[in-house]
Amino acid sequence: KISSIPEERQRALHIVSCFGTSIGSDVVHAMSEVAEYSFLGRELEYAYTDGFMERDSSSGGYKFAHDKVREAAYGQMKEEDRNMLHYHIGVALLNRGEGLESDNMLFLCVDQLNRGQAMISTPEEVLEAVEMNHSAASQALAACDFTAALKYAKTALKLVGEGNQFADYKRILFVMANAAYSCGVYEEASIAIDAILQDEVSLDEKLKFDVYDLKITMLVSRQEGKSAYITCLGVLRKLGDDAASPFVHDANDIDFQRRLDQISGQLEQVAETDLMSMNDMTNPAHLRLIHFYNQAAVISYFVQPKMIKRITCRLVELTLEHGVSKYTALSLVRYAMTLPSKEAYRIGKMAISLGNRFDLIDQIPSIYLSFYGYIAIYAQPVQSCTEMLKRAFEIGLSIKDLTTFHNSNQYIHKSLLAGTNLNLLRNFSQHQLRLISENAQTTAMMYATLFNTTISTLINKDEKVESGQEREDISKNPEFQGGLNFHGAMKSFWLGHYERCRYHCEQGITSSDVKQIKSVMMIFYNGISCFHSGKKYKSNRKLQSTVRNAIKVMRERREESPWNYGNKLNLLEAESYSFNGGCDEMAIRSYTAAIAASKSSKFVHEQGLSCELAAFHFKRRKELNTAVVYFKQAKACYEEWGSQVKVDAIIQQIDSIQ
Repeated sequence: KISSIPEERQRALHIVSCFGTSIGSDVVHAMSEVAEYSFLGRELEYAYTDGFMERDSSSGGYKFAHDKVREAAYGQMKEEDRNMLHYHIGVALLNRGEGLESDNMLFLCVDQLNRGQAMISTPEEVLEAVEMNHSAASQALAACDFTAALKYAKTALKLVGEGNQFADYKRILFVMANAAYSCGVYEEASIAIDAILQDEVSLDEKLKFDVYDLKITMLVSRQEGKSAYITCLGVLRKLGDDAASPFVHDANDIDFQRRLDQISGQLEQVAETDLMSMNDMTNPAHLRLIHFYNQAAVISYFVQPKMIKRITCRLVELTLEHGVSKYTALSLVRYAMTLPSKEAYRIGKMAISLGNRFDLIDQIPSIYLSFYGYIAIYAQPVQSCTEMLKRAFEIGLSIKDLTTFHNSNQYIHKSLLAGTNLNLLRNFSQHQLRLISENAQTTAMMYATLFNTTISTLINKDEKVESGQEREDISKNPEFQGGLNFHGAMKSFWLGHYERCRYHCEQGITSSDVKQIKSVMMIFYNGISCFHSGKKYKSNRKLQSTVRNAIKVMRERREESPWNYGNKLNLLEAESYSFNGGCDEMAIRSYTAAIAASKSSKFVHEQGLSCELAAFHFKRRKELNTAVVYFKQAKACYEEWGSQVKVDAIIQQIDSIQ
């Protein structure tokens, strides 16, 4: 039937078939302005009348009435004719004065040229096609369409051939490396990076250090922390910073302490207004130093933790010497992580305030992870920290920052401590696991799996407290031992396996990380468990000592954040009064205070715990009616938390009394 319609109408159908099943009104308009295709708009209208085409409401153009019509139109042309038509369409769009105003028109033009690239013959045509693909690859990369960017970059490199004489050859390689990394094709990205750096002397400074930046980021993603750290230090030396040497070989501790004291003294005098009025850091070399030291600070946390303080000290030195930049906030917050809580919080808040001066969108995931995950948690309500960590995760996803999965893991961690509904948290956790799997983030996956298992255990009474496979996988990496013990302690505590909880707590609490939030919580779990571990508390000095230490730590933490720790201190004191005997009035007063403080701080899970332990207090004293009242309050709290395993346990207690 197509063969029987006028020739120009057939050509119109052929043209549309080259674009797929439809053609937008902007393309019809652009093509019709070229003399050779001036008939297109008119003939498509006739094709619509004839029933070959339909209106396409989404693009304002036309679409084939059926896929078979498109197949027939495209199949009517010989392969050489198709290639020729694709090429001519691309040239027509390219030569049109305003043909490439939009990104979409650029991609359409390049796609047509590429499908007809067999027709490209002269050096000038090759050069033009290379430039077009380079431009399309760069724009696709900026739009986070990494698959398209990789395709265009590869096409450009194929057109360049083996001569590599094209002026922007290494820039195309860099776009390809970026796109390949973002697509998870690490081997291709690594080959491209090595090819660029073969002759790094010939590279301009910006491209050279952008390539090193990508290389370090990729090494971190591939869990090659030591290589990433060594590369970082090498870059710092290339930048001429002699201070990088002590991060390979320890500097004299006395000299370093003198420097650190000097910097701490200077920073103590800096207020937020002083920071906001500092001059901008404008020297590109200084900006690069700050950036690569920031990278070194993150990597050293995993591979050279003893160097963190030295590296962050250097970051602050550079800021005080040369002014502030968009990287200063991250530098300050990482330095703050090495300080006592009160000063850390002050400096961290100053760092956050720099968001009013600089566009920090690409820094937000890292800044918020450090501040709300490790600093603010000791001063602000934990719920406010979870909100900011979730926001950082969402921002990270929007800018394709793969490190943002550490924000989502921290969000889940802090949400567990905050008493967020477990079912909502499990939905988030499972969604996160899918995203991490798609992006091949091994470290993030191991942490996320731990959290998901813990959440499921707290919801479902049939879930095992521990997974043998989980322990086997994670035990291969010493970095995860602390996390494994924390999760073991948390699950055992809430399931009432107090001896097992105490084992995990004693394994997980070390003097070096006693101020970390997971250690603080294990100290709390351990303290409560001492009263219920099956041993006689009143005659066991070790248990009594553990409880006294737990009360001491909670009292210290309450001084910094009554919201987060006041209820925990009240509950430990209530249990102590209850089990020591002869202090019923003080015990009841402390249980009441623990329940009220938990409710006020929105810790519904710990409100339930306080009610449950108060119920056991009255049950031990044979005041069964009062015990039932408190058990019912605990049940309501655990239902709100979403923990069916705790609800079932409370129901058993009520049934045993009634």
